[in-house]
Amino acid sequence: MSKSDRNIPSSRPKTPLRKPTKQKPRQELRPTEDGPTARLFVADQFRTEVNGKVLAIGLYTDNVIVIPYDSPDPSTEKPLALNPLSILINIGGIVGKGRVVVHLHPMGERELEVQLAPLGSANLVINFQPLIIESIGRKDVRVTFAGQTKELTFEIRKATAEEAGRPAG
Repeated sequence: MSKSDRNIPSSRPKTPLRKPTKQKPRQELRPTEDGPTARLFVADQFRTEVNGKVLAIGLYTDNVIVIPYDSPDPSTEKPLALNPLSILINIGGIVGKGRVVVHLHPMGERELEVQLAPLGSANLVINFQPLIIESIGRKDVRVTFAGQTKELTFEIRKATAEEAGRPAG
């Protein structure tokens, strides 16, 4: 039997449990000299890897989602399901720990808790499976953090006949 197959007792003493320490007062998110910033990215899917990198699949580089020319226009009676669809909001220019509220009109809002190192930034990934759209056009994303609100947008539009490779008229 090899050494790796046997249970060999550790020669190191067990580390005693630490006594609970007084908790620091809760630190709120606050802007740095560069002020809070927010950027929006839209893709079919974002994945956060173990090392913290974000992988984008099907990135809409101009934040414009184009639905097929021959698709029916979405409505409240017959909405369009974009499945999957993800948004990534990169926030920066803030320090501390606190809440970030993301509101995607009219789909609702999500509240996230973040903690940032000095001069840090955070990537907030929200995956919709599906995102239900009742109309084409501009979609507003409102991000509130560090006492400020940032307005971000993306657009959903229908391909034109020319974009679909069909003759006009």
